[in-house]
Amino acid sequence: MKTFDDTFKLYAYKDLDRCDLSIRSSDNLVFTFRLTHSELKNMLNHDQAEFHTMTGLYFFYLHKKKINTIRLTVGVNGIDLNFRISVDDWQWLKDEYMRQLTNIMPWDDK
Repeated sequence: MKTFDDTFKLYAYKDLDRCDLSIRSSDNLVFTFRLTHSELKNMLNHDQAEFHTMTGLYFFYLHKKKINTIRLTVGVNGIDLNFRISVDDWQWLKDEYMRQLTNIMPWDDK
């Protein structure tokens, strides 16, 4: 099995208006969500965001400043997945998204 050591993996497909965002939960469990660019930008550019995606997922994001952690809840069909993410990992995701938007990525050459 290929290891997944980082909190996030992101593929921002510029020509498809699609972002595949994977979040590591444990060594053996990774969740991947499909978002549009505007959905991902909405989540990354605010201290708090709440929205439904085109695919029917419910996202709630909150920067919990007292404990300096990002709370991310993803809900679908009565199930909530709750992630607690470090501010440094969240900043990495923001930086990685901008890097992928401003550079040619291997998956852009399809």
